[in-house]
Amino acid sequence: MRHSVTAVVAASVALVAFPALAQPAAKPDGKAEAKPEAPPAFKRPDLSLIKVPPNPDNGCDERLVEKQDFRLRYAREDALKKARAGDDYLKALQAQRREAERSGRKADANAINDEIDAVGRRITELETQARVYGEDLEKLRRLQTCKPATTDYEILPTDVPPIPDKICSLPQKKELIEQYEQAARNASSNIVEEHRRSNSNILSKSEHEEAAREEARYTELFRELKAKAEELRNKPVGCKEDWIVPPLPPKKPCPEKPKPISLGPNSRVGSGAAMRQKVGGMLLGTLAGAAGLGGGGGGSDGPTVAQCKIKDGEFTAFQDPATGVSLKLGAKRSGDKVVVFSRVDRSPDKGTFQAAYLERDNGERMAPSDVHTCDLWGDWKLTVSWTRTTYVNNQVVDRQSGGWSRTGEFRIPGEAGGSPGLWRDLGFSNASGGARQIAMVYPIPKGGLDEPLVFVVHVTRPGQKEVTTVPFLVRLRETPEGFAFVAVDACPGA
Repeated sequence: MRHSVTAVVAASVALVAFPALAQPAAKPDGKAEAKPEAPPAFKRPDLSLIKVPPNPDNGCDERLVEKQDFRLRYAREDALKKARAGDDYLKALQAQRREAERSGRKADANAINDEIDAVGRRITELETQARVYGEDLEKLRRLQTCKPATTDYEILPTDVPPIPDKICSLPQKKELIEQYEQAARNASSNIVEEHRRSNSNILSKSEHEEAAREEARYTELFRELKAKAEELRNKPVGCKEDWIVPPLPPKKPCPEKPKPISLGPNSRVGSGAAMRQKVGGMLLGTLAGAAGLGGGGGGSDGPTVAQCKIKDGEFTAFQDPATGVSLKLGAKRSGDKVVVFSRVDRSPDKGTFQAAYLERDNGERMAPSDVHTCDLWGDWKLTVSWTRTTYVNNQVVDRQSGGWSRTGEFRIPGEAGGSPGLWRDLGFSNASGGARQIAMVYPIPKGGLDEPLVFVVHVTRPGQKEVTTVPFLVRLRETPEGFAFVAVDACPGA
C-alpha cells in the first residue's frame, strides 16, 4: 500500500516539476493533439565542488593553520550537504523515469536516465571530496608545531616566602599579604595561558597533555595561595618580645576591681568649676556685647563632634546602683581596628569620661590610640569651657600612640604623672558635662579578641566635694555575630 502511494506522489511531482512530461491536451472532439516530444527541462540543485588549497608544510604560522582548518571544515560540510541534496534529486528523477516508461514516452525516459547517470557521478565526487577533506583536517592537526609557537608566552613567578609563626608589625603583615595576592594573580594568568595551549589544535599529543597537567597544577596552586592570603589576614599582629617583660605575673582567675580615681576639689575640676566658668562666660558675654564684640559661653564654635554611626539597639547597658550612674557600650570593627562606643546614659551630676582602657589577665593595658566626641550634654555651651591647646586635627598631642604597655608603666589618666583625663584630651577644662558619648579606637587586628579582654571605663562624679570616678568593669569579646560586652565580678575581697 505504501509503494502505491509513493508512486502516485512521485508521479504528481513529475507532472508539476516537468510540464513537458504531461499528457497532450485533448481536443474538443476527445482526440489528443499529436505534438513532437521535447527533451525534459531539469532543475538540478547546486552540486558544485569547492576547491581548497593544500595544507601548509608545517604549523609555524598559527594564523595560516587556523584559516586552513576553517576552509577544510566548511568545504567538507558543504560537500556532504550537497550530496544529500543530490540524493533527494536522484530519487525524484527515478520516479519520473518510471512514470515516463509506463506512459510509453521513451525519449523522455532516456533523457531522465542520462540525468540520473550525471547526478550519480557528481554525488560520488562530492562524497569523495568530503572524505578527502576530513583526512586533510586530521593531517593538519598533526602538523609539527614550531618551537616559537609553543613558547610565545611568559610563565609568571608564583614563589612566596613561608608564613612566619609571629608577625611583629602591621607593615610586615601587609607586605606578606600582597606577596601572596600577587602570586595568586600570577597563577591565574598562568592558568589562562596553559588552558589556551591545552586547547590549541596545532600542538602534538604530548604537548597537549603537558599543558593540561600544568593548567591543573596552577589551578590548585591558585586556591592554595588565596587560602594562605586569607590565613594571613586573620593572623594577629604582635611579637611577645614587644610587650612582655619576663617574668610574667601569674595569670589571675579574675580581674582586680578598679579603684575610683581622685581628681581634685569640686571648685577646680567639678561642678563648682563649671558654674564659675558659666558665670564668667555670661559676664564676659555681657561686657563684649556692650563693647559691640559679641559674646559666648566659653568659645566661638565649640569642640568638634564626630558623626558616630551606631544605633541604640547595638549598645549594652550597665548600671552602678550605688551612684545611680549607668553606662552604655557598643563596638564595631574597622579593618585592623576596633572602635568602642561609650555613652553616659544616666548621671545625677552629668559626669563625663575620665579613662578607658583594655587590660589583659597578666595586667598589661592598652589605651585608645584615638578618641572622638560623638555627643555632648545639652547645656555644654553654658556650663563647659573648652580649649584646643591639647589636640591638633583630632589627634591628642601628649598621649601614647597605642599598643600594649608593660605592667607598671601604664598610667591611668588622673593618677600622678598621667594626663588629667579623657575630658581634658577632648578639649574640655573640667570634668562636669562636656562629652556624653565618645568613640575610642584600639589597634586590634582580627583574631585579637578571640580570648576576651577586660574593658575598664571611669565616669566622673563632678557633684562631689572631692571629685572622684565610678569604674565600670566588663569583658569584651568578638564573635562571628559581632562584639559582646558582659559584666564581670572582681576577685573576692578585692
